[in-house]
Amino acid sequence: MKLDESALVCDLAETYHILNYRELPAGLVATLANGLSDDSRIKRKLSGQAVTTEILLLGALFDQLNALMYGMSNAKQKPPSILQRLMGEQADHQVFYSGEAFNRARQQMIKQMNGGEGNCHK
Repeated sequence: MKLDESALVCDLAETYHILNYRELPAGLVATLANGLSDDSRIKRKLSGQAVTTEILLLGALFDQLNALMYGMSNAKQKPPSILQRLMGEQADHQVFYSGEAFNRARQQMIKQMNGGEGNCHK
């Protein structure tokens, strides 16, 4: 309750139709709260998950479809990840959808590592 009483109130009302949990014994409220689904507001808050598992899966599917469409297009810029946005993450890796894009990025990295020189075979 200390974390987010409003989330717990909403979950208890939605799941058990309890509108005033304060009328119940604390032990019963604790048992009912423990029985809430993993996608309940309070359990998501406790686990740090901003959205439901269903929404995360839909975001992952959307990203995969976007990757397929990007791979078949002539677009220069890769579409941003919806899943990462839903999870509040910053990308810590890079995805390449063609060997050419990988080679360009590789050459750029080699150039930076060698102080601006593009040839790594000195």
